[in-house]
Amino acid sequence: MEEDKLKDIFNKFEPELSPDYLFMNRLRGSLESVEMIKERHQAMKRKSRRAVVIATIAGFIVGMLFSFALPYIGESVKNLAHSYPDMALMKGIAENYLLLGWIVIAALSIYASVNVYDIAFSLMKVRDR
Repeated sequence: MEEDKLKDIFNKFEPELSPDYLFMNRLRGSLESVEMIKERHQAMKRKSRRAVVIATIAGFIVGMLFSFALPYIGESVKNLAHSYPDMALMKGIAENYLLLGWIVIAALSIYASVNVYDIAFSLMKVRDR
């Protein structure tokens, strides 16, 4: 009995179909939207790659420049440690200044790279408008 009712409901169901030209217009509009999004995504990928290359170069340059200053930093730390001979912390810093210096240089290079990436990407967006 219930099967007959279900069959009857499905047999009576005849949805209205829109004309072919309306369907094609909607489909064409949807495809154009997809293509536009695809083009914008590819443009963003190109901009991002350029910004990454610029940021990498900037980070390398910053790291190289600060690494040239490492001997001067070492001398300054040693002089500072000699002026405070009683402090164990200063003695530890003076003995390990090279490791600490490289950590600081790496942090500054990363900081510079991230900021250069943001600036480069923002400038590329502004230039396109």
